[in-house]
Amino acid sequence: GESWVSGEISIAHEHFASEKLRDFLGSLWTPLAKENRGQLVVCATLPGEQHSLGLHMAACVAALAGMRVLFLGADMPLGDIARATLQSAAPAVLISVSSAVELTHARNQVGQLRRLLRAETTLVVGGSGAPRGVEQVLWLPGFADLWEWAAARA
Repeated sequence: GESWVSGEISIAHEHFASEKLRDFLGSLWTPLAKENRGQLVVCATLPGEQHSLGLHMAACVAALAGMRVLFLGADMPLGDIARATLQSAAPAVLISVSSAVELTHARNQVGQLRRLLRAETTLVVGGSGAPRGVEQVLWLPGFADLWEWAAARA
């Protein structure tokens, strides 16, 4: 991303590299997530969020820690996230928020999602644009924190 911003590479180069990295990460966590016996976590980004690389990294951490992963991907409507969580009986939802998302907008969407989920469902947010301090939402500042949280549920 920084090389694209500085003009060293084109957007095509940046997208190509991002896609290859997403493919690689998916090849790591997908087989693990299918075999794991830990809790199920639904992974998604908020509506309008097109950046899914952080979500793939988070899914990889969760799967490596022993969790099962239901990966919904980028730009998911809040109602669809809530329905998938209910239908799968997942006890947790993990939302990745990039710095491209405006903080007030992210805070509002995370709050709306919290209200759509069952009270006993854990809602976790992380990423450089993740809002802190949303009531009944667990904010994790980094991948080490995600690892600790996920390992405790595996």
